[in-house]
Amino acid sequence: SGASLTGISTGKIVQTKMEGNFNFSGDASSNSTTFAAFGNALTITPTSSSNALMFHLSLTDCYAAAQEGIEVTIYDETNSTYVNGAEGRAPRLHLDNIGGGINMGVNFFSILETAGSGARTYKGYYRSAQSGETVYVNNAGSGGCVRFCVMEVVKDD
Repeated sequence: SGASLTGISTGKIVQTKMEGNFNFSGDASSNSTTFAAFGNALTITPTSSSNALMFHLSLTDCYAAAQEGIEVTIYDETNSTYVNGAEGRAPRLHLDNIGGGINMGVNFFSILETAGSGARTYKGYYRSAQSGETVYVNNAGSGGCVRFCVMEVVKDD
């Protein structure tokens, strides 16, 4: 159990917002190194600007035919910024060619140290790691799953 901070235990999850569905029909592909949005947006209004936000994005059926790489990040659409900093800091997730290409699940986790104030809208973004190499989010068509969760957490000092 965390220490008390003005009557609230630190480390406590204050609120959780979750979006997505298990039959996501938003199959998307790109051969561009420019980030593009996919899935559902999620809006949260932090209860305190000093709290942290934890993001979890879970995708099924990401696909690349042969040695292509996919990058996934979370974008703050309200403030036009990437959650984890500059665009170039997005994690790089490689999907390698195994037996002609396979569909892979991807789980992405990120922490924003300061939640900020007012309603904020976040969305998953993806891109090809190299121009001209096509990557797919939810390659299974209507059988994929996208879950996006944001939790507001009181931080330890």
